[in-house]
Amino acid sequence: MAEVVLEDIVKFYGDVLAVNHVSLSIQDGDFVTLVGPSGCGKTTTLNMIAGLIEIDGGSIKIGSRIVNDLDPKDRDIAMVFQNYALYPHKTVYGNLEFPLRMRGVQKPERERRIKQAAESLGIVPLLNRRPRQLSGGQQQRVALGRAIVRDPAVFLMDEPLSNLDAKLRVHMRAELKHLQAELEATVIYVTHDQLEAMTMSDKVAIMNHGVLQQYASPTDVYHKPANVFVASFMGSPPMNLLPVQIVQDGGLHLVGEGFRIQPSSARLQAILKAAPNPKLVLGVRHTGIQLAQPAQNNVVTAEVYTFEPTGDVTFVHVMLGKQMIISSTTDSSFQARMGEMVKLHLNEDQIHLFDADSTHCLTN
Repeated sequence: MAEVVLEDIVKFYGDVLAVNHVSLSIQDGDFVTLVGPSGCGKTTTLNMIAGLIEIDGGSIKIGSRIVNDLDPKDRDIAMVFQNYALYPHKTVYGNLEFPLRMRGVQKPERERRIKQAAESLGIVPLLNRRPRQLSGGQQQRVALGRAIVRDPAVFLMDEPLSNLDAKLRVHMRAELKHLQAELEATVIYVTHDQLEAMTMSDKVAIMNHGVLQQYASPTDVYHKPANVFVASFMGSPPMNLLPVQIVQDGGLHLVGEGFRIQPSSARLQAILKAAPNPKLVLGVRHTGIQLAQPAQNNVVTAEVYTFEPTGDVTFVHVMLGKQMIISSTTDSSFQARMGEMVKLHLNEDQIHLFDADSTHCLTN
């Protein structure tokens, strides 16, 4: 396997800057996910690594080689696509064998690699079937097997699970991550599904409008978002984001529509004193908003909009002023009526503050 280094890569489509000076260093054996909304540049970035699209600036290195001018077949990569791209007229064995034949691999070695891949993926009983005789999950395994037999330096995967049903996607996420660890493979994986990114990755690269927003571990992008976009995109449900203003009134307060709180922690007070802009965005995840207990500070009053019991957790949607936010409780007996007023406590340890103009996080 190999490391992959992107240095300041750029891609234009006409006058549109699709990938805007993106730099990434992907370590040998890492599972890295490129994630973001449609049109953010993630698939374009993957295709530039693969050599399917020419880059307009910067450099791409795979292992010790700069590959900017190499054809896809010379980059020592294997791709797994959303639509599987299996040859319908070939058996599973024939699909696995084809890339090896094209590279002149001798028959004994072809048989060894196919046997090894088929056993690791549990598709030995399928080797004599054709793609039309396979389920979606089985076709996906064959597509993975075709990539594995090549023993590439890097696996590139473009939304490979998006055509599967929800239950099978969960199963295949675990299978794919286990296989990657077993092979010690370098994987670059594209998805628009932030849950896939969170559950499978060693690192996540979050993109928006062609710009890399944050590159960090799933834990860090969830708990330490770099900016408002990352906070709003990563997590299900997403982080609650409330416009606030710093007000000096017998101490430093945060005032938003329908609420006022006075943070007491030294951490938040220091940030408020140093903030260059009095206009901020307060961010807090549903776990940081709980039903208030007597004598707690940072309490806001909100109106129940609806609630969603999910088994272990109940999500409570409330209106704070004119803005809806989501809190949660693990109390399975929780009940609330639409329109009921409830008091909620904002946990200071989970409060994030973002500059309203730059959107950068001030609390990391």
